[in-house]
Amino acid sequence: MLTVLATADYMKIGCDPKMFFDLNGQPYCIVEDDRDGPVDVLLTYPWYRRTEADQQRAQYRHRIAVEIDLWHGFESCIAWYNQSGSYHSNNYMITVAGTDSTVNNPNIVPLEFSFNRLKAYYSQFPFSPGWIPYYHNGSYTYIVPRLTDASNKTKIFVAPVNTANARADHPVRARIAVAQLLRQSYYHLGHMSDYSEQHPNDYLHSHYVFPTMNNVNWIKNQPIASTQIFYGIPPHNAYYEDTFLSIFGETMESGTTQVITEKTLDPIIKGHFILPFSTPHFCDMVRGRGILLPDFVDYSYDAIEDFDQRLASWLTEVRRLLSMPIDHWRELYKKNFDLLYANQVWMWRRDYDRIDLQALIAKSNT
Repeated sequence: MLTVLATADYMKIGCDPKMFFDLNGQPYCIVEDDRDGPVDVLLTYPWYRRTEADQQRAQYRHRIAVEIDLWHGFESCIAWYNQSGSYHSNNYMITVAGTDSTVNNPNIVPLEFSFNRLKAYYSQFPFSPGWIPYYHNGSYTYIVPRLTDASNKTKIFVAPVNTANARADHPVRARIAVAQLLRQSYYHLGHMSDYSEQHPNDYLHSHYVFPTMNNVNWIKNQPIASTQIFYGIPPHNAYYEDTFLSIFGETMESGTTQVITEKTLDPIIKGHFILPFSTPHFCDMVRGRGILLPDFVDYSYDAIEDFDQRLASWLTEVRRLLSMPIDHWRELYKKNFDLLYANQVWMWRRDYDRIDLQALIAKSNT
């Protein structure tokens, strides 16, 4: 059994490491000190507390020191970790960021934790007692909808394009651009979330708020409690059952790092076609994971290296798709029903993404 040292202060930083270790599948126990000898894994503070992490490595006896960053992501973050960190010897970074072709550092280990988390949540995984949820608000937060025919669908798209978290190192330019386009020309054709004081109606209620209600118009007209604003994850199933297509900007829109997050996976599980914007060749990465993309969508924008040209091409495809009449969307839905169903059950057929920590320990001891 792995012994994992996580200090009492470390356990207060916000994200429970038991989520990672439970899903990783290797027996473990968490301890708060090294009084019984060297531990197998020392969990260190995140990169923004680097000095304290160095102090931890010096203070506690351990075989490997691991920094887990499974809840953050920013443009080119793997390259940034590689340049600014000390990930070598027996010091490791396990990151939610998927791939970065510019970095070859075996001590920076990618883990598709967004996939693991959603697979666990939608399948009601029995986490260890006392685990601290992350983006989870109870039993009715994550419910898989049953695919039906398209006869009751009244709109075309869902667009979770929140721009409130834009900042210098995370400008979300694509989200801002598509939010403006949708408001100007296609607002009546879908449901979008970009809540602000200027746009108080641009909000998607989460499924856990109204778990027994499926009337999308009733749900959409409900007031927003202040405590709900940051918990609209995932959006209510009713929005997806009323529409066909999800339009969104992924966490990483530019740079060298790629990652598939819940922004892509949630609509797949909910039976939607997807039109994502991310770093170049992101859709190739999605296909490489076994997710099917429909032929009627032009994903050629995904191969364009230049950001501005890729964005312009993506918005052109948004316009083309939203210009198609809803009856045509119903036909496309029926024609691609098997594809949508295959994507919906894909998560259950794929195993959790896991890291052999014993192998890392053995490698560091050689």
